Amino acid sequence: MGQIHLLFPDHFPVDQSLAASVHVIGLDGIPGPCRINRMGQVLTIARNRDESGHVFLAWPTGEWGDLVLSTSTLPESDDPWRVAVEVARGTSHRLRNQLSAWEEGGLEIPGELREAATQAAVMLAAAVLEPDAGRANLAARRSTEISVKTIFRLCRIFGDQIARLRIGNVNLARFWMGCMVRPEDPAVPAAWKQLDLAEQEDLNPVGQGIPDAAARGLALGPLVDAAPNGFDAKLQGLNGFDARRDLILQRARTRLAGLTPALKFIHAVAGLNGTGHRGLSYPQQLQLTLDVLQVVEDHGQRCPAMVSFDNPWGERLARSVGGTHPLQIADSLLRRGTRISLLGLEINLDYHLCGSVARDPLQWLDMLDLWSQLGLPLVVLLRVPGQLPSGNEAVRPNMHDEHRLDLIRTVLPMLIARPIVQGILWQELVDHEESMFPGAGLFDRGGRPKPLWHAVRETLEGLELNGPAN
Repeated sequence: MGQIHLLFPDHFPVDQSLAASVHVIGLDGIPGPCRINRMGQVLTIARNRDESGHVFLAWPTGEWGDLVLSTSTLPESDDPWRVAVEVARGTSHRLRNQLSAWEEGGLEIPGELREAATQAAVMLAAAVLEPDAGRANLAARRSTEISVKTIFRLCRIFGDQIARLRIGNVNLARFWMGCMVRPEDPAVPAAWKQLDLAEQEDLNPVGQGIPDAAARGLALGPLVDAAPNGFDAKLQGLNGFDARRDLILQRARTRLAGLTPALKFIHAVAGLNGTGHRGLSYPQQLQLTLDVLQVVEDHGQRCPAMVSFDNPWGERLARSVGGTHPLQIADSLLRRGTRISLLGLEINLDYHLCGSVARDPLQWLDMLDLWSQLGLPLVVLLRVPGQLPSGNEAVRPNMHDEHRLDLIRTVLPMLIARPIVQGILWQELVDHEESMFPGAGLFDRGGRPKPLWHAVRETLEGLELNGPAN
């Protein structure tokens, strides 16, 4: 079937980490399963379809570490494509198209950004016309770095201007921010106080699977975690899906009992992504989701129900034999008439297990636009690793803490700027030693604010919102 060959520059590290990030998106916008083979500096992507596509892969950007970038559309060919040139072409085109669209929409863009986009295009042309492979790759890499730097600057301008409009417009959907707390967590750190977003909604802790969640925050859940390793020891010890389902539904009924009207939403199911695992097959995930939503409806709770999906870009499909894009799962659930009011997008940034490789800010907006097609409000659930020893196997080695903080500083206002995003939910308030996502807390185990907390605070203050106290 179809094959795309990529020629990497000499001495470029074509390793397992790079290969794991590679996926191809065709005209349908959905990653398809692919097999990766390497011979020297040529990487071959084999798929079960014959069509062109955009190749996505982790690529060094200098200032922001390795980010997943996209080539231009590549048709199948027996001759290998020079990947450095094609990444530069794809990144430059995305920048110029977005700059033009936002400028036509009224965004105030400094002339220096247009000049930078032109410079990136000139360097790309030099790379395309240069017969010497070494000099062509250098020009292409320079073009990519200029484009990525300009994308970050452009997205910060977009986030700064549009987020202010969204917060200040009473006719747009209200925005809130919250964090997950566990029963064993220490008292909510003093720095995590209620945050008034221009007289919008409050910043509150969110109870995670505890009966008194309504007293502690704005939500309850998740009632079930369908992700790998989402089952506790008792559930894992039961034989058969029926026994596990019965216990999960029993627990759900117990947690729903006695909740007050103050509850803002119920997080019914988490961790759906379209592929099965040893704990739950894909059909079992769907059945369990329907059963839990029915329990919520039978209980008579009037507050909204949310189902959340990890790998919202669908990139896990590229590493599986088969599966379904999370967006298609959500669409299928809605077509069955299920009582879902919110869709959660779980982004476990740069983690190996159930994680998403870091992408440039424009791809975050592309993902939101894709999910907005379903017409339901979105909640973005975030985990970001920080202050972990180097070499920690849970976190990818291609980004440093400061790279991730720069990305969050850029993306956070962009999320606020999108009216379809109803809220942002930080999945970990405090670091937990046993967590499958180590270092994801806004505070360390001693309750001290981490750099991520300061980055969030400074970003909100930059938007002239009232930030949390020290």
